[in-house]
Amino acid sequence: MEMFEKALKFRQQQGDEPQIQIAKWCVARCLRSLGRVDEALAVQRVLEQNGEGMYVYEEIAECLLLLKREAEARPYFARRTKCYRKTRGWPKTNRRDWRG
Repeated sequence: MEMFEKALKFRQQQGDEPQIQIAKWCVARCLRSLGRVDEALAVQRVLEQNGEGMYVYEEIAECLLLLKREAEARPYFARRTKCYRKTRGWPKTNRRDWRG
């Protein structure tokens, strides 16, 4: 966690906004791994408001699942899948993504 926080501070000093957003995402992802799901979700929600996309949607969905809020998670998995299909050319018939 400490390294991700240091990386975020470094990016903030550089002033490179896209890299700052990525560093924030990494901090939030680490928070989720540490079981600090509410904190992780709060960071991801801010990133969502800043216009971030596919990876933020997926993290929000994962956090919501851990918080036992599956119904709220489903639309975020669907948004992630829609973004993935646009950016990666994923076939619409792929049924392996059971959450989307």
